[in-house]
Amino acid sequence: MSARLLLLVGGDRGGRASLRGALEARGWTTVEAEDPEAALALADSVTLDGVLCVLAPGGGDSLDLLARLRERHPSAASVLLAPNGAAHAAHAARAGADHVLGAPLDATQLAEVLERALAARRAERLARAARHAAARGGPEPFVGASEPIRALERSARAALGAPAALIVGPAGSGKGVLARWLHRHGPRRDEPFVTVNAAAPEGRDGWPDLLELAHRGTLFVDEADALDVAAQEALAGALARGRVRRAGGGPERAADVQIVAATRALPEEVGRVQRPRDDLWRRLRAVTLVVPPLAARRSDLPALAEALLRDLEAETGRRAGRPTPAALAWIERQDWPGHVRELRAALERAAARAHGGPIGPEALGHGEGDGEPDDERLEVIERRHMTKVLERCGWRVEAAARRLGVPRSTLYERLKRMGLGRPR
Repeated sequence: MSARLLLLVGGDRGGRASLRGALEARGWTTVEAEDPEAALALADSVTLDGVLCVLAPGGGDSLDLLARLRERHPSAASVLLAPNGAAHAAHAARAGADHVLGAPLDATQLAEVLERALAARRAERLARAARHAAARGGPEPFVGASEPIRALERSARAALGAPAALIVGPAGSGKGVLARWLHRHGPRRDEPFVTVNAAAPEGRDGWPDLLELAHRGTLFVDEADALDVAAQEALAGALARGRVRRAGGGPERAADVQIVAATRALPEEVGRVQRPRDDLWRRLRAVTLVVPPLAARRSDLPALAEALLRDLEAETGRRAGRPTPAALAWIERQDWPGHVRELRAALERAAARAHGGPIGPEALGHGEGDGEPDDERLEVIERRHMTKVLERCGWRVEAAARRLGVPRSTLYERLKRMGLGRPR
C-alpha cells in the first residue's frame, strides 16, 4: 500500500512528534504546520489524504481552518483533537470534520478512525462518480467541431456493433473514452465493459477469466501490441467461435464478446507485436479508428477545456471555475504532447489554484517566473529519471520498479499518467 499524506496542525512540537511517530508506524506520511497560515500554504501545494487538527484555545481558528481545508481537499479524512471532544462535536461536524477525539488519546484508535473516515470519503467519491457516469453516460470523445474530430465521430458511428475494432492514437488521447463510447452506444450497452492493459501484470494471464467476465459485453484491450501468443490465441478463439478454453483444459466456455483493442502505433505498424496472429489482427484492423492528436484540432481546445472542467465539477462536487478568454487563448496555443490527459491534469491543477474563481493564464502556469509551475517542473524531473531507469533496464518494467523502489502497479500507473512507453 502506498503511503497516505496527513497534515498535522496545531499543538506543541513535542505532541506533534509523538503523533507523527505513531501514525508513520501505521503507513501514513506526515507534514506539519504550527498555525493556520502555514497549514493553508501546505494544503495548496500537496494532495492530502488526511487532516489532524489540534484544537487551539478558543476553538474558532481551528474550526475555520478545518472548513477551509475541507474545501480544498474534500476527499481527505478530517479529525479534530480536543480536550473535551463531546463539547465541540457539533461545531466540528459543521466545519467538515469526520470525527472528534478527546483526551486521553489512543494512537491505535486514532489510526482506526482515520482509516474509517478515509474509506468513507472514498466510497462517497466513487458513488458520486457512478451517479455522474449514469447521468451523463460517461465523458464524450467528440468535443469540438473540427474536421478531424467530426471525421472520427462519423467513423465511430459507422463502427457501432462491429465485433472487433482497433483504436489508434497517442498516449493520453482518449482511446479508452472512445472504447467506452462504442460500448455505451452499441447493442451491448447493457452488458459488462471490461478493461485490461496487455502490458500490465493482469494482462499477462487470466484471459479466459477476462473473456468470461465480458461475456455478451465488450472487452477493451489497451496496449494491445503487448499481447503475447497465448492472449492472441484466446482473443482469436473468442472472435471466431464465441468460446474460450480455460487454462488446464476442460470444456470450452461461452465468451461472446466485442473486442476493442487500442495501440499507439499506426495500423500498418501493429505487426510489431511478437508473433502476431494474422486472423486476430485482420479482424481488428477491419475497423480502425484513428484518434487525432490535440495539435491537429486546436480549434477544439476551448470547448474541450470547458467540458473537462464540467466533468471535474461533477466528479468532485466542487465548483471548478471557468477559464478566462486569455486562458483559453493560451490553451489553444499549446501543443499538449500528453494530449487530453495532460490538458485535464493542467486544468485540475489550475482549478485548485483558482479556488472556484476564474481561471486565468497564471493559474495554468503561464507568466509565473519561467512560465513553468513547481509541480510541472517536478513532473519533468520525474519523467526524465523514470525514462533513464527504464532505458537502463531495457524497458523491463518489473526491473525498473525494483530499482526505483516502488510497487510494479505504481510504476505502471505513473507510466500511463505520463504517457511514457517503450520507444518505437
